[in-house]
Parts: sequence; C-alpha cells; structure tokens
Amino acid sequence: NNFIGIASYWRAYYAVQVWKEGGFERIVLSGGRGVAQSMADLLICSGVPRDRIVVEAGSESTRENAVETVRAVAGFPGPKVLMTT
Repeated sequence: NNFIGIASYWRAYYAVQVWKEGGFERIVLSGGRGVAQSMADLLICSGVPRDRIVVEAGSESTRENAVETVRAVAGFPGPKVLMTT
C-alpha cells in the first residue's frame, strides 16, 4: 500500500507550502510502513529537491518517530520546526 492517509497528506501539503515560503534547508519526514517515503515522493513531485528531504522510516510508533527524528536532526545547524497534526 503506497497510499497515505488524509492526515499524512495534509502534513505533506503544508510542508510543501512552508518550503516554498523559504527559510528551511531540509525537511525530515518520519513514519513507518512506507508513509514517510510516500510523503517524500509527494514533496518531490511538488518541487522540493530530493536532496533536501531526509526520510526516517524505521519507526513503528509516535515515540520512536520523535526519538529517531531528534537523532536525524542532531547535526543540522540552526533552529528546527516541528509540524504535525
């Protein structure tokens, strides 16, 4: 199943809108069972460069998403913004 749910769709949609406004160097997407990769595909089709997207796809719970995302962004300079539903 490569379809994302409506909540994931809207997270991806707003991530694209924020990206287009500028000010961010990367977008980190997290979610297991193919959700993060499907969201990444949607962002790429919407104009976000592939090399600016980090996919964290190994998590199986919201807590794991948070822990792994913190690890993923640990070396990134500057402020971070969390967008979720």
